[in-house]
Amino acid sequence: MLLLSLLLVNFGTAPAQNLVPNPSFEDYYDCPINFGQWAEVVDWTSPYNHSADYFNECAGTGNGGVPLNAMGEQYPADGAGYMGLYTYALGDPSYREFISAELSEPLQPGVPVYLCFKIAIGGFGSTAANSANFTCSGVGMKFFNALPQGWNAWYDYLQPEYPNSAAIHLEEAITDTSSWVTVSGMYVPDSAYTQLVIGNFFDDSLSNPEIFDTWGYGVSNAAYVFIDQVAVTYDPDYCSRWSSIQVIPELSTTVGPNPFFNTLLVSLNSKQSGSHLIRLLDATGRTVMQEDWPEGKTEELFNFSGLTSGYYTLLVINAQGMIHSYALVLVSP
Repeated sequence: MLLLSLLLVNFGTAPAQNLVPNPSFEDYYDCPINFGQWAEVVDWTSPYNHSADYFNECAGTGNGGVPLNAMGEQYPADGAGYMGLYTYALGDPSYREFISAELSEPLQPGVPVYLCFKIAIGGFGSTAANSANFTCSGVGMKFFNALPQGWNAWYDYLQPEYPNSAAIHLEEAITDTSSWVTVSGMYVPDSAYTQLVIGNFFDDSLSNPEIFDTWGYGVSNAAYVFIDQVAVTYDPDYCSRWSSIQVIPELSTTVGPNPFFNTLLVSLNSKQSGSHLIRLLDATGRTVMQEDWPEGKTEELFNFSGLTSGYYTLLVINAQGMIHSYALVLVSP
């Protein structure tokens, strides 16, 4: 099988001091054509239930594509790919998805390392059944000398009580689907750990699950996140330099009225240059309208008189990939 190496390296801002292999998930074996294809990513696995996802721009608009895929719509924080995993499932406290990698060298007990990763929440993807309507905290990094082997060993490790600890973790739930958030911190290892695992190691009661999709487009009754730019390093400045490679510009959008009948006014106020893309999805995730919004245009009145009443999602995407999503209701007269 042909190994495609697409890793982008910026020698001026990100020196080779990262102990995490393939940290932005750019190296892959075959392009992912569907969700669940974590095995296409070089150097990474999906322990426990083997069901994490890989998304890459090479897949275009398919379920495994970027920016729009079955789980959400998000441009990568770095490069062309990222991974995704469920972090909470309503009514199923044992359900988690994880991704793992072997470090390029063991950690040194007592020697601080600096950790970071980028996280964004899923939702409003191309398939309502796979689109998360919950969000939660708790997602983080944990280190192992050896991973539990097999589903039963992982289940025993997580149940009946979760470890409720991680080297670093997301302390507050994210509710904005538009941008990436950096989780970072310092960690002093107590062992020569060789394995890194990313996921939610906290019990549901400590994960603060909450509904963010209040309009009911997503029906998965779960929380889902995208992961990108993972680092474990002895360089205290590495994460800050890497995190500053891609600056997310400010984007302000006004959409109304909501609920609406026939016409919808969209106003943009962006402090960065470049065109925008406007996309309207129906309740099944099907694109029913897509229009390029040229630079300099401030507002547009859209006529949707040909659409049936129901739930819709409006996506506003700028040239740098920042996305704002709006849950809308079209009503009959």
